[in-house]
Amino acid sequence: MSLLLAITREQWGLVFVTVIFILLFVVRIRSTLNPFVEPLLFQNGRYAIGILLAFLVSALGFSIPFLTPIMLTDMYNLSPGFIGLVMVPASLTAAILGKQGGKIADKKGNTLLFILAACFLILAFILLSLMIGSSLILILITMTLIIGQVGHTFIVIAMSGTVAGSLAKEQAGVGMGLMSMLNFIASSISAAFISLVIDRGTQSSWNPLYLFGEGTIYSNLYLIFTVSYAGLILIYFIRFGNKARWSNS
Repeated sequence: MSLLLAITREQWGLVFVTVIFILLFVVRIRSTLNPFVEPLLFQNGRYAIGILLAFLVSALGFSIPFLTPIMLTDMYNLSPGFIGLVMVPASLTAAILGKQGGKIADKKGNTLLFILAACFLILAFILLSLMIGSSLILILITMTLIIGQVGHTFIVIAMSGTVAGSLAKEQAGVGMGLMSMLNFIASSISAAFISLVIDRGTQSSWNPLYLFGEGTIYSNLYLIFTVSYAGLILIYFIRFGNKARWSNS
């Protein structure tokens, strides 16, 4: 809560309050006899990196359901009903293909699915960074929103499998529950950050190929997401790629 207040009210001193609460949490679980989260859980390096990546994936991925309606309203003056019509095909496609993502993870490994999903998201964010302010029909024809939503669904599946695979059976319940809690926190922080950035606005475009001035702030945000996912691919591959199952053999 203190971190959300720090972002929304721009009172950055509250960040130190957040740090204090985290330290108190660490002291608590290390001093009590029966902590609800065992400290040994965080000594598992693969799990620690996994939930950190899952946190970042949730924060970045929340831009699709949160930022897209804001962008469609601001840039194209769409009503809530039309925004739903624009976004429903992406959600339906992601729901239909979600099972295929699980099959890819089972047969080829979570690393392949993660990289595939991240590439989908990078492609979607690059296209959005370039096309915001152009014809909405062009965005729909290129299936940009569908690519992004499918990519987000796949990357969540990959991260869930990765984190679950890093845990012993007796730690699975607490470990996955903690990841779910952090995912909710990440979504809240992402919404607060995106709202703050949009409210502040910007006059300059960071994408040298962006040609439409009206949507500069959205173009910049999608460019940030693009670079961020490229970094996540690198971190994931370094930490988990060497133990990936790329095939059944």
